[in-house]
Amino acid sequence: METGQLVYEQSDLMQDHDGLTPHVVTGQKIHGGFLADGTYQPPRALVREQAFDAWTSALRDRGYDVFPADSSLLTGPRLPTVEQQRVLLGNGLGRTFWNGLTITGKIEARGRLLADVTSPTSNRRSWKTSPTWRSVTSARGCSSPTVSTRVVSPTSGSVATT
Repeated sequence: METGQLVYEQSDLMQDHDGLTPHVVTGQKIHGGFLADGTYQPPRALVREQAFDAWTSALRDRGYDVFPADSSLLTGPRLPTVEQQRVLLGNGLGRTFWNGLTITGKIEARGRLLADVTSPTSNRRSWKTSPTWRSVTSARGCSSPTVSTRVVSPTSGSVATT
């Protein structure tokens, strides 16, 4: 298989397609944009797409393959054990420790933000009689005392914790 160019300048990898229409949702500019034909383009994809193809071909030519970037990456150990971290710290390699704290902090902060966001709805029926409310309240019999669900009414903003 033809591998193609494998080395690129950073400036090449940072190039966007010309004339992208910004991707705007509820007034907020978000990731990427759209070509004139409506095709979504991630940011800085003008050269990156051909670079990814070339790098993938080179990897496969060497007998390897690209691994899936899915939830399987979140299984198993992702951080050093306590004993491994002691060895790292003892040898002046504390960056993994601080990176782990930073990553955990970002995930926790994003989770807290999501828990506080009121999701929009076009359904105006009473929130306590909705199927969502009934399924949440029917789960109250759960044996775990640490499980709690926060429900926010889309119409009144009232909060109920189950």
